[in-house]
Amino acid sequence: MDPIIDKITQIETATARILDDAAAQTKAQDQAYEEKVADYDREADKITADKLDKLKAELSVNRQKELQNLKTSAEQNLANLNHYYETNHEKLASQIFDSIIRK
Repeated sequence: MDPIIDKITQIETATARILDDAAAQTKAQDQAYEEKVADYDREADKITADKLDKLKAELSVNRQKELQNLKTSAEQNLANLNHYYETNHEKLASQIFDSIIRK
């Protein structure tokens, strides 16, 4: 009977070692998976940050171009108004004067 008990004890010991090894392998695989997920997240964050930086730079350039266009347009409008005033200020003054006197 002792040889049977010894054999069962050996089987139980071997089973415990196998289960411990399987648990260790599972833990190692879980850790490797978590590291891969963390690496993926870091890479995705880096790509997203790079794209955002690129878009911000493009928006800044576009904003500067639009601002320059608005400035040029405003300067042109002011020049047109000044030219109109210079060529028509006497006529405008006469119209204003006439409208005041007629009241």
